[in-house]
Amino acid sequence: MADPIFEQLDLRFSILYPEDVVPSDDLIEVAPIDMFNTGVAWYPKSPTFEPVLIQKSEVGKDYDFVTLAQFDPRGNTTFTDSTANNSFHRLGSEYYRVILLDSKQVIGPGVSVGKLDPMGAEIARRHNVRLSGGQEGRKMFIFPRMRQGVRCPKCWDTILKKRSNSRCEMCANTGWIGGFYGPIPLFVALGTESTAQVTDLEGPSNSKTTVQGWVSNFPAIYSGDVIIDPEGHFIWEVTGVDVTLMKRVVVRQTFTVERMTQDDEAVDLLKRLPEFTSKAPSLHKEIKKRGTQRGR
Repeated sequence: MADPIFEQLDLRFSILYPEDVVPSDDLIEVAPIDMFNTGVAWYPKSPTFEPVLIQKSEVGKDYDFVTLAQFDPRGNTTFTDSTANNSFHRLGSEYYRVILLDSKQVIGPGVSVGKLDPMGAEIARRHNVRLSGGQEGRKMFIFPRMRQGVRCPKCWDTILKKRSNSRCEMCANTGWIGGFYGPIPLFVALGTESTAQVTDLEGPSNSKTTVQGWVSNFPAIYSGDVIIDPEGHFIWEVTGVDVTLMKRVVVRQTFTVERMTQDDEAVDLLKRLPEFTSKAPSLHKEIKKRGTQRGR
């Protein structure tokens, strides 16, 4: 399965007016990537694979929104607007919203604040070039962990407000029906694996394989997310994230991941991967953690 193809629309036929949709309180994140690209990520309460409209406005009013693209996300709840203007010369903000076409819901609007520092934006752009150009990165897929939605009826204890089952196939041990969004394609640079023996006093010792890596500034990654290498079917759980800032601009994200085993419920995420074959080899180099800890 190929990556989603963004279709440019005839705006005379593609605009949905406010009375056609129902507002949703689902989360939307808008973040400048560099001077001319803005990333939009949305997180519905239930993972959806329905087609969407991406709309943008300069003032945030219903009458001003125009459609940028319509596409079938296939689990990818991100979009990059290459018509953005994040420079010092733009006044005000840009507003984005996502319309789910089947359920007729609108998520947003989310706001992108302009006036990025030119130096930080250029560093972020160069990081993206390094990753996507095959110098350090290789194409993988991220599955953001759900943190809102409908609680899992199989493992969630409504009285104690916590999971009662540590191995739940229905929610993949997240406590939310669906478990994860995605897959979202992104380029990842991984360092060298390190394996340590973890001794359990009440049972056999287990090996724990960790590795450090880094990605660009979009989409945002958080502890608990899952990254999958489609070539080797390696599954990694993000255990920590740091960000590197340059004059208030996130220029890259550094993370630590732990290898998941075939016994983990998240292994079922492999079934959601699109067909992917890499033709270009990539170089993996060790990197150092920088930035400040964050979480969602």
